[in-house]
Amino acid sequence: MKKILIRLIPIFLFLGGFIIYDMMNWGEQSDADQRYFENLNLSLSGKISDIIPLNYGHDYGIITVDLKNCNTKYYDGRNSKQFIGIIKDGQAKLIVMNESEIQKNDSIFINISDFQIKRENKILNKKYILGLPPTTTLNNPWSEIKDKLSD
Repeated sequence: MKKILIRLIPIFLFLGGFIIYDMMNWGEQSDADQRYFENLNLSLSGKISDIIPLNYGHDYGIITVDLKNCNTKYYDGRNSKQFIGIIKDGQAKLIVMNESEIQKNDSIFINISDFQIKRENKILNKKYILGLPPTTTLNNPWSEIKDKLSD
């Protein structure tokens, strides 16, 4: 029994170290995301026409927005490490957090420093964040996101 426990200790140490590493790098991903959003300088408004929850969970999803205004006609960052979705042909498909709180026909207003969702002309209190899920975890949703955003 002791021999088995001695052999399992390195495995537990490795798994514990990986979890601690993942937790320590969580803030770095957020800082990188913030810089990425600032560099995009995205501004758009429109109505949400579709919501697709991700199997990944954690309340991430993809929303489809029929655009009224947008400062860019085309954006597709799927070939880069970080991206927020796709903008083309008068629609935006964006990765968001708190997707369970969003409903079809909600109005959306995004200025990179401000992200608001309105329902019946009232701003919803919960923060809706353009989401970039973690890339450093074993269970990350990027392949699922790319599949759902494929043409």
